[in-house]
Amino acid sequence: MQDIPNKLSFVQMGDWIVSIQSGGDTKYIFLGSKARFLLVTLTAIIFLWAVIASFLVVNNKYQGGNYQIISNDNLNSNLVTLLRERDSLIVENKALISQTQKAIDLVYQQEQELNLLRKEIAELGVESSNPGNANSSGIIAGSNDSDLVSTLSRVLSDSTENLRKSQYRITVLENKVQKGQNLLDANSQRMARLLNDLSLNIAKATNGIEDVLSRVNVSPARIQDELRTLFRNQDQALQGDLELKTSESLSGSTLSGNTIQLEASLEYMNILNTGYHSLPFGKPLKGTLRTTSRFGMRRHPVSGIVKMHNGIDFGAKIGTPVYATGNGIVEFVGTNGGFGKTIIIRHISGLRTIYAHLNSINVKNGEFVAHDDKIGTVGSTGISTGPHLHYEITRYEKALNPLIFMEV
Repeated sequence: MQDIPNKLSFVQMGDWIVSIQSGGDTKYIFLGSKARFLLVTLTAIIFLWAVIASFLVVNNKYQGGNYQIISNDNLNSNLVTLLRERDSLIVENKALISQTQKAIDLVYQQEQELNLLRKEIAELGVESSNPGNANSSGIIAGSNDSDLVSTLSRVLSDSTENLRKSQYRITVLENKVQKGQNLLDANSQRMARLLNDLSLNIAKATNGIEDVLSRVNVSPARIQDELRTLFRNQDQALQGDLELKTSESLSGSTLSGNTIQLEASLEYMNILNTGYHSLPFGKPLKGTLRTTSRFGMRRHPVSGIVKMHNGIDFGAKIGTPVYATGNGIVEFVGTNGGFGKTIIIRHISGLRTIYAHLNSINVKNGEFVAHDDKIGTVGSTGISTGPHLHYEITRYEKALNPLIFMEV
């Protein structure tokens, strides 16, 4: 037998030999056919599980990007609520601080008056006890001075009590100010946590949308320019989608220095989101879709000629609502040969959607329509064997399989 390799080798009889080294000692384990079968099976199971786990992680990432936008709206709402609470707390704290300052000024004034009273009482007390004044008129004067000292003492006592009350009020106000400051600190901490959560969710949603866009060959870098081209005469509609409702509130926050990047991320995500909804990712009919003819080569149901079918036919009752599958501009409405009553909507990235064999049309040429707007109803106009919707997607006049977009 030849020398045995360090880890794994084959001998003439076909068995596997595994070497185990421990210090200077080497031991060899001969693996028979059953052991080899178990080892190969275990390896295959581990590999298969790794593939399945990777697929689930990637799929969850795609799905998470699509649904995260809703939670971002909730976070925006919570953030605005916290900012309003913070603003009201700041106003209340400012009022308390102003009251405290006035109370401190009053106490200072009272202390000044008390010091003057103490000085006058001390001077009067000295004069009353001076033996040089011991005569009839001096006795009267001393008596009057004694009454004055007594009166001033009562005033001093009352002023001292007022001072004590004022100092107690200052203590109460200071406690309120501290409590308000604690609430402000807690509010700031909540906002910081919320901003962090919002930032993470924005990043997750943005990554999800970018992944979806890349799967249909739409460049995120070009979306803003394409949106402005698409909505050139629809500034109001575009502004409604891209406007940041929290920007003004965030910019007035004490955390504004930390929110500059967040605002930029929000704006970018909103642009991507508008781009996403300006692509035909939606479904033209609600509920479960009943496909009667798929995309690809087929025998035409009327002419019997085998040729390319550039869209998908969905069977439905006459009058069933038809919806725009993405934001866009209505480019054509009317009768279009064998398609019968037809609507064509222009989206971004050279994409157009075609809705044919309609019974009725609810939009007009040049009109802006939003994702999920009702644009017409199912019919059987044109060359048709029954009520259905012919749905088609083209990019620069080249037909694409609508399932590419509907299954993203």
